[in-house]
Order: sequence, then structure tokens, then C-alpha cells
Amino acid sequence: MCLGFPAGGGGAVLRRASCGKVKVMARKGWRRIVGAVASVSALASLAAVAPSALADETGAVSGVGSFDGAVAQSPTMSQAQQQTDAARKALKEKNDKLQAEYDARQQSQPDTGAREASQVNYGKPSGPVYIGLSTSRWDEKTQQDVSLWKPGDNSMVPYINVTVKGLESGVEYCTDLSQYNYDGVGYSDGYSNACAKASGSTATFKIYLSEVHAESEGFSGKYKTDPVRLYAHVAKRSDIVRGEYSESTSDKLVVSDKTGVLVNFKKLSDVVSISNLRVEDIGAQTVGLKYDYKLDAALKDKVAQICLTTEVYRGYSLDVVKNAQTNGTGTAWGAPEYCGGSDVVSDNDTSADADAKREDLHKIRTGTWSGTVNGKAATIATYTYQSWTRFNTHDLSELGGKLSGTVDDATVTMLNPSTKYGNWGGSNAYAVIQDMIKKKETHRTDPWSSLQTYLQVKFTDGTFFGTNGSGWWGYDDDAAYKKQSVPEFTTKSLAASAESSLTAGNANNVNGSNGGVATAKSKYRIYIDNLSKECKALANKGESMCSWAAYIYSSPTRLSTPDGQNALVRKEPQSGRYYVDVNTPAGYQGTHKIALFNQDAKLQGWTSVRFPVSKFDDVTSKTPHAADIQWLAGTAITEGWKNKKGGFDYRGMNSVTRQDMAAFLYRLAGSPSFDVSKAGNPFRDVTSRTPHYKEILWLASTGVTTGWAERDGSRTFRGMNSVVRQDMAAFLRRLADYEKASPALGADVAFGDVSASTPHSADIAWLAKTGVTTGWTERDGSRTYRGMRPVVRQDMAAFLHRMNANVLK
Repeated sequence: MCLGFPAGGGGAVLRRASCGKVKVMARKGWRRIVGAVASVSALASLAAVAPSALADETGAVSGVGSFDGAVAQSPTMSQAQQQTDAARKALKEKNDKLQAEYDARQQSQPDTGAREASQVNYGKPSGPVYIGLSTSRWDEKTQQDVSLWKPGDNSMVPYINVTVKGLESGVEYCTDLSQYNYDGVGYSDGYSNACAKASGSTATFKIYLSEVHAESEGFSGKYKTDPVRLYAHVAKRSDIVRGEYSESTSDKLVVSDKTGVLVNFKKLSDVVSISNLRVEDIGAQTVGLKYDYKLDAALKDKVAQICLTTEVYRGYSLDVVKNAQTNGTGTAWGAPEYCGGSDVVSDNDTSADADAKREDLHKIRTGTWSGTVNGKAATIATYTYQSWTRFNTHDLSELGGKLSGTVDDATVTMLNPSTKYGNWGGSNAYAVIQDMIKKKETHRTDPWSSLQTYLQVKFTDGTFFGTNGSGWWGYDDDAAYKKQSVPEFTTKSLAASAESSLTAGNANNVNGSNGGVATAKSKYRIYIDNLSKECKALANKGESMCSWAAYIYSSPTRLSTPDGQNALVRKEPQSGRYYVDVNTPAGYQGTHKIALFNQDAKLQGWTSVRFPVSKFDDVTSKTPHAADIQWLAGTAITEGWKNKKGGFDYRGMNSVTRQDMAAFLYRLAGSPSFDVSKAGNPFRDVTSRTPHYKEILWLASTGVTTGWAERDGSRTFRGMNSVVRQDMAAFLRRLADYEKASPALGADVAFGDVSASTPHSADIAWLAKTGVTTGWTERDGSRTYRGMRPVVRQDMAAFLHRMNANVLK
């Protein structure tokens, strides 16, 4: 599943059948200069220079990702993680020096005459070497490169057949190609992948070509597409030295060709394009992106997927200390995330681990920057920010197999309402810090925003274009990755800003789980039983999900969720009901409303949620039925009244009104799902503004109450009337019958004031046999029920507690 717009809700519907993955990983920005396919042999032989002497730049660049409908976190950026122009320049100078040393050594070494007698014939390369192709990706879990490439006839990695004569029959040989006609037997992937036994005196090797063969030629192979001459080198498999090079192994070469073959190169950035990126369907937490793509005809039948990577990096505040100075320089981020990456999490993965990862994504993080203050090392800046990357993928088959067209359903999620996004202030904190120091500023709000997209292409053989998988240091130009800046936009604000806007008419049959009782600082599920057809269709197919936001009242406060502060509407397999999960905040007590809004900031419904009250200020150990009152509070059947001190009072001696009784019984029954909009209202004196309106209608629907028949034929509920004890007996008996309870009944209890003519006498007798009531013991030893006395709240606590324990258990 993936986060998406519901149809008819002002946005496009995501049509991906396989989408919705979140990547949580620290991105490797500029990776090593050696170590890709077939590169070790080419570079390890730099005139006896050990591989460890070659430059290695592994500065990590933070980033995050999602895969067509999800998102992932960005670790806090630090100065140590910034890639610098100076570092890259030093790296190139070092490698240029090594190259020059190799060339000089090659000129001083004579060719071996015996090898010139051997003959090498080259076939025609099956295609060009595509510059910018990634054959592997970095895996954060294993801290290793993971191969993406699966060789095949339509492989993006071409091959060439090389036939060598003058070999020993039956002996296994291995070969490799390099742009150097050096003498030496270093081990490489090329050697291990191209081996064959000689038949007679001849062997033919199928050698797959990688752009790495041209990488080290002046370390500029990525910037030109001139043909490059490659040379075959052959050795017996038994003579290949794994991972080593030494001058003494040069005599192990059987063939070191001096003629070579020309191989053509082509930049993938010249044959893949993205254009006309625009913003559509702006919501409160989401935005839709639309773009045009074009793939060269040479890529026909070779493209499996295209993926739009959107990197969101939004600063909210930046504070710089006085007299601060920065150390070094800062640069923009490099290559975009690999689309899919390692350690991914699917949108429809609802495990605790997945929830925890998603929840972590949207939080505002704090970063620091080191420098000096008055010449001494110090933390000079502190900033807050959010950062993640979102992937939207499409199989080319979904796009009709077309090599050009328009994609109109890429979404960016987890945005904040009423917030501007775009590109200003640079791509990281450094540039803004420098500017603030220059202008002697100490604080800025909204100091920067970076919202960039990159088009990535996945080919049928598993390789990628436009990733940082095994990217080389020089290949970071924006054009190569098809970088596009997202136009500036501001998300919508929420429609409902006051609790008064939440009425019975727009509750829309939204119900809290656990009988409407929530625990502070915990995960809580809310059911949407009147979900729109569009959102149902998305949830049912599992292709996408409506992305909503949840707010808790009295003053609307956005709730964080296990889905990164966007509440994804899912379908519960066991019940078939639709729901969202939210995280309740700490410190809440009493009844609060939680409202749900869609991506267009439109109210989708709300429900009342009760948080248990820890204690009542007016209840002590001496209060009659104190333990029962505390049980009632702990189950959130009652919350009492909020007092002026901010605490809660129970008011145990107050009478229980009929409308309060409706609420007590509804909650005692577990707060069952009940759609007020579909319920009939039999009472002329009950409206949507009547306290406990929903509970009164529920009570009527169960038959627990019928109210009074008036002379004009109408019925009334008389909600403000006090409940007398004999009526309470009827309410409790009928509730037990509705719940189909079968309690154990004890002996009859004779009440001196209850006769056959007493209203609800049978219910009173039943109540006594269940142990819910005992009545009063009079001075003469008789027992009375006092049926016409109003029920006070502290006695009601005892009745409800006993009812739960003795009858409804």
C-alpha cells in the first residue's frame, strides 16, 4: 500500500500495484573510488601501488526515503558528514598522481616477446557502455555493496566475446579487460566471471563490460563519451592472486594484448529526461506532483520502472551564538537515494517495529554545527528541521509501455498544514549560518527549505540509473541525476479550528476502540464506519490509502501517529472495519474529542474519547462507596466535573439524571458502535444539542427505555428528571436482557415497602437476587428498598460496579 489521494477528494488516485515502501538508512554520499565491477584489477596494478594506497572517500551524507507512498528518516546532519569541494579536489589530485606514476613505469618496462606470439580476436560489443549505470547498491544492514545486476540478453551491461589462441588444451584460464596494457595478475570480478577451459589451443571468453573499465582513465571517463580502447589479459585460474598485486606475478600472465578493441560509451543522462515538473492537488498534509518523462528508443524493452525521488529538507529555526566562526566549508548533498534501498518498510506493515520507524520520521529534529567562538572550539549553531525522501514508482507496463508520457500521481506526504515548501536558503544549514554570521544575526525562523526531485530508472536486468548505489565521486552533476526543483507552494490549513464546529451532524459514525476509552500516551485505534467509497476502494485493494490527520480538542492539537503524523486509513482483516491509529498524548484526563481531516483539510468525522481520571478531589477514603467511585473513574465510565483548580470532582451526593443514566449504561455496555445519523429519534424533547444525545438514542434503540407517552401521542424522555431507585432497577434489568446476561441468582429478598403493585417490583426483586442491591435495614430488622428515592451518584457507582461484576461479567 502507499499514501495517496482518495478519488473525488481533489486529488489523483495512485495506481501502483506494488508500492508503499519506506527506506530508513543513512545515505552514502560519495563512495569509494575503487571497488565496483572489474575495477580492482585495473587500479590495483598501478605500478605496484598497493590497493590500500588508493584514495578512498567515504563521507556519509544523511538522507531518508520512501517507496511510492511512504517515507523514511534522516539522521541528524553534522559537519563531519558534509562532502566538501576541497576533499574532492584533493582526492582527484592524489589519483592523478598515481596515474602518472603508473604511466611512467609502463614506459620503462619492455614488452614480453613470448606473449606477442599469442593471438587475441575480439568480437563486436553487444552495445555501448552506459555511463551513470549502477550495478550495485549500498546496504546499510550489511554495510556492503549488494549486486543489482542479473546478466541477460537485454542487459544494460554489454558483453564482448574474446577468443584467445596459443593456450594449453584442458587448462582453465580467466581473463579481464582493462584500458591498461599492463603486466600483472591482480584478482578482480572480471577475472572470476570470464573463465573457460581451452579446447585444443583456443578458448573463448564472454566478458561483460562495465563503465568501470573507463573510470580510471584520467579519472574523467564519466565526463566524456569518446570510445575507449580496452585490452585483454589472460592467466591460468591457478595463477590468479586474489586481492593482491606484485611485480613478481607479472610473469604469470599468459597473454597481455597490446592491440585492444574500441568500446563505445554513452551517457544515460543523455537518453533519460524529466521535464515540466508541476505541483497539483495541494492538501493540508500532502501535495501531488506531475511530470513528463522521456526515454530514448535505444532503451526500448530494457526499462522496468521509473521512480521519482523527492527529497524534503525543511528548516524551522536556526540560532547562532555571538562571535561565532565556522570551520571548513559546506556543500550540497550529492547523489539521491537508491529507489527502494535497504531496510525498507511497507505502508501496510502494521507491526510495532514498522510503526516505530514511521512514527520517528516526522518528528522535528535538532542539529548542531561546530566552529569556534573567540578562537575556541564550540558548538556555534543549533537548528531544528525535518527531513525525509519519498519514492513514487511506476512499472513501465502501467504506463502502457510508453517511452514518453506524463505521470500525474506522484505524492509527497507527511507535510505540515499551513506551511510553505520550496527552495530557499540553500540545501543545508551551513550556508545560512555563514550568512547569519556575516549579518550578525542570532536567530532566523524558516531559515531554509530544499525540495528536490530526481528521476531514477530501473532496468529489466536489475541495474539502476540515477542512484548513489556505487556512484563515483565525479558523477554528481544535477543533469546526470535529472534533478528538478519543486515549485513553491503552501499547504492548506485545517477547516475546523474550534470544538464548537464538531457537532452530532458531522460525527459521521467515527468510533473509538475499547469502548471509547483511551489511555494517555499510548497507541489508540479509531474506526470510521461511514468511510467514503473512494477510500474504501483504496484500502480494499491494498494499493494505496487515504492519508488523514487527527486532532484532539478542546484546542485542536495534532496527534502524532504510527504513520509519521499522517493517519493511514486501513482495513482491519478480522472485523472488516476501517480504521486509523493515533498516539494519544500524555497527561490527558476526562472526555476529549478527536477529529479526522483528509488531505484537503475537510472534516471526515469525530468521536469522543474518555481518558480515565486518576482521582477526584472531593472523594476520600471516608466517602461512601469510595472504591466503587474509583473503579468507575478508572474505567472512564465517569469523569465527573472539572473544578476551578484544574482537578476533577465527583459530586457523589448529586442525583443521577436520566440523561446521565443513559451515558452510564452506554459506557457500561462497552460504548458499542452506533450511527446516530441512521437512528430514529422517538423523543420530542431530545435534540442533537441534548447532553448525551447519542447515548439516549442508543438506549431507546435497545428498548432499555421507552420514555413517557404524552397526551398528544408524542413521547418524551425527560432527561433532566432524577432517576428514582425503582426506575433504576428497570433500567439495569433491561440492560441485562439486552446483553443476554445470565447471572447467578440468590435467594429472594423481601422488602417491606415493595409489593406486587409497586412499579417495577419484578425488576427490584431480580436486582436483589443478583446482589446488586441490598436495600436498607430498618430499626425493627426489616428491609426496605425506598423505590421512590432519587439515586445519588455515589450509590450509582456501587450499583454499576456490582452490575459489572455480578451480571455482565
